[in-house]
Amino acid sequence: MFKTAKLIHDLHGAWATNGFFYYLSKIPLVGKFIPEKIYGMIKIKGIWNRILFFLTPLFQCIRKGLYYSVFFLGPMMYFGKSQIHLTANDFLQMFFALNIFLGMSMNHPLAPAAVVENYVLTQFLDVDTRKYFFLRVIKFYLNYFIFHGLILALISKWVPEISFGKFLTGLFFVMGVRGIWDFYMMGRFKRTGRMNMPKVLAVLFGATGIGLYVQPLFFRQWVQLNFWDKLITPWSAMLLFLLGIASYLMLWKNGEYNRLARYEASYVEEMSEKKADFRTQVGTLTQEKDFRMVLSPATAQKKGYAYLHSIFFQRNYKIIGKKVLRKLYFIGGAFLVLVGMALFFPKGQEMTEKFLSGALSKMGFWFFVVNFFCLKADYNAILFNNMDRCLLNYNFYRRPKDVLTCFSIRLKRVLLYNFSLAVLTCLGFLILAKMQGKVLEVLPLLGLICLLTFFFSVHYLALYYLTQPYTEQSNAKSPVYSIANMAVYWGSWILFMKKNIPNGVIWWIAAAIFVYTLCILFVVVKKAPKTFRLHR
Repeated sequence: MFKTAKLIHDLHGAWATNGFFYYLSKIPLVGKFIPEKIYGMIKIKGIWNRILFFLTPLFQCIRKGLYYSVFFLGPMMYFGKSQIHLTANDFLQMFFALNIFLGMSMNHPLAPAAVVENYVLTQFLDVDTRKYFFLRVIKFYLNYFIFHGLILALISKWVPEISFGKFLTGLFFVMGVRGIWDFYMMGRFKRTGRMNMPKVLAVLFGATGIGLYVQPLFFRQWVQLNFWDKLITPWSAMLLFLLGIASYLMLWKNGEYNRLARYEASYVEEMSEKKADFRTQVGTLTQEKDFRMVLSPATAQKKGYAYLHSIFFQRNYKIIGKKVLRKLYFIGGAFLVLVGMALFFPKGQEMTEKFLSGALSKMGFWFFVVNFFCLKADYNAILFNNMDRCLLNYNFYRRPKDVLTCFSIRLKRVLLYNFSLAVLTCLGFLILAKMQGKVLEVLPLLGLICLLTFFFSVHYLALYYLTQPYTEQSNAKSPVYSIANMAVYWGSWILFMKKNIPNGVIWWIAAAIFVYTLCILFVVVKKAPKTFRLHR
């Protein structure tokens, strides 16, 4: 077992070291000092491997810290202690929901991992597959126990009422349940030859996990779940932990690990192919049935590029239109629930009033929300993969007048898609505002939503035309395109997370966005005919 563990560690270390030097060599200026022969310098790689051995726990702590910041501390800070204060039971419930109902279905140690190192170990090196998989189990639980325990200990110091002993009990409980889950999944693998979760259980676990996670944040005053002290006790945790150990002991004797290794190898190959072809597969029509359609009367009456794009959008209804339709259903359903609660539940009126007040007081929140719902870079990828990649080879398609004509048609279409979402959102807010008598107060918010919808619709499409970031193989190669889009995303996220931004600041930002949108449209008219080219 020790030799197998050492071999796994050495291979992972060599892989990580080679990757480090490779990416270091790609940094401008720095890369000139990284010679090619460094990959054969065993001593240097050995030293760096030892450094990585000590750095890995630090990276694990940072990852777990980010995990807790996003899923636990973030909500606590966002809502503020004056509005909501998570108790120890609330925290335990959220932890339990994420680590049992969601976590074990996506991240259990016997699940196939699309990692090339694992593929090499099980297929090309003389590794005992039983020992390999159980070393993976041991590593998983050591990391889980140590790093979760460390973060929970820090949180127990920061929030005094959260007992570290109570969460230590919760850790043993979760580890036991996951052991039993692995036993079930291996039994399913023996029967069906697959390690994926059954669809019925996936839906059930997903709905339960999300529901238990959001309940303390939003619905604690209406739904009281106080059975966690009875469910997770030292006795129940120890019992489940022992059952988890017994499950792995039975798996050690009866697991079909050679078969599981072959399954994982095929999984790695499948995932590698998907990653290699991902950019060309995104938004690409690949099946013959995707091309079958009946032209609508409106399409038959159009000519030129209008006719071409009408056909394009009909053919791409599945990957554009249905996506927008699902978002419309979600927004409409959310507002119907709010209106229904206000009309038919005693405390529903109070809840909708708080929701409306929160929406009006946190205007920065809507920068990220509107960005999330709008069609953006994915719309550009669909345009490129299903039209521009072929047509940009022809001179007629690159004529200045034709470039701007196509831009105009596409901008109108993306505005239609995105403003359908914005209009439905504004209509929902008007209905809620009418019920609360705040119609005039909600108008600035509706104007901001419309402005942001216009901005995101223009920004991403304009950048696509000004940089044309894709190569003939559908790889995104433009740093300007990537950096600009990332800046908009993170700017929206910062405004989303910031509390109590003065409305005056929001309106200055909105004015700047409006000016920027007009300017980039002007730049597109002047520059797009020169920049919209196919990169090989």
